[in-house]
Amino acid sequence: KKIGEGRVWLGTDALQLGLVDSLGNLNDAIKKAAALAGLEEYAKVAYPFKKSYWEELLASFDHTTDEQKLLMKIKNLCAQPRIMAKMPEVIIK
Repeated sequence: KKIGEGRVWLGTDALQLGLVDSLGNLNDAIKKAAALAGLEEYAKVAYPFKKSYWEELLASFDHTTDEQKLLMKIKNLCAQPRIMAKMPEVIIK
């Protein structure tokens, strides 16, 4: 109860206090779980985040590819007027 109560601990501190068995990342945890389950082979599956209704709706209006978008950006940049001026030379005597 002294170390619990919903506190947040650094990983190294949690290890010293016995709150965790070891330190690692997600892949380490998956390997450990597979080993504990006695699995020699396993597969990881990544599911994309579900888009919100509004993201789906907006995406439905845009059918251009990334290449087309890049070409449109380049075309717009090239079409923008540029102001070019030559500064007069100043001679100080």
